[in-house]
Amino acid sequence: MSDSERRLEFRNYFQDNLGSRMVTDKIVKIIVIACVAIAIIPLGSILVDVVRMGVEIISFEFLTALPGAAGSGEGGIANSIQGTFIMIGMTSAIGIPIGVLSGIYVAEYANSRVGKMIRFFNDVMMQFPSIVFGEAGHALGIPKAVVTVKILLSAAKGGIVTGVMLSVARIAGETAPLIMTILGSKGWFRGTETAMDALPLTIWRLSLLPYDEAVMFGWGAALVLITILLVLNMSVRYFVLHRKGGSGSLGMFMRITGGKK
Repeated sequence: MSDSERRLEFRNYFQDNLGSRMVTDKIVKIIVIACVAIAIIPLGSILVDVVRMGVEIISFEFLTALPGAAGSGEGGIANSIQGTFIMIGMTSAIGIPIGVLSGIYVAEYANSRVGKMIRFFNDVMMQFPSIVFGEAGHALGIPKAVVTVKILLSAAKGGIVTGVMLSVARIAGETAPLIMTILGSKGWFRGTETAMDALPLTIWRLSLLPYDEAVMFGWGAALVLITILLVLNMSVRYFVLHRKGGSGSLGMFMRITGGKK
């Protein structure tokens, strides 16, 4: 068989194979889109209900006043908003450093089977595999600590921010632990040894009251909680991932090594 015949045979085989692959690709895309729609539609309907019901009760008094008598329709949820921010701040101050440092240890220093597995999934999901930057940094004689802090953390900041914001959302939305920890209060925060309030606890408590006004307050509190999480998420992502002058992990690597982008 001549070279031209081999090329023709290969071209025909490639075209036939390409056609079947394109069909498979379209089928998989349709399945993925359908799964996404199945997941988003219920969540979207819940969000629409929260906005539709909650916006009716939102007012300046609702956001700045202390709670009134149950079922009276007076007062607000200011103490719950305050407590939510305090809870997010305190738990983030404790949990985020521990989580990030633990991730660094598992990814860079631990050589266990679990550490290797976690690092593999991190490298797959990251925008750039950390090993690309870490081999380059070490090749230039940069100490491991500097590579970890200034190169690898920069390359992984997208994943870190996503993980942190998911944790913050979990913290801000938890209800059951708050029943036995912060207990709930109708007053302002007076210290860590006294009862305080938070939006998830307020929503749960209001949902149990047999008053229409209380239920409306619960819808309003749910809308405020979602808004707080949305604003926090967007703000953190903007200032950390898209802040002015930031050029991503590659730019950071170039600045550290003295190269030009």
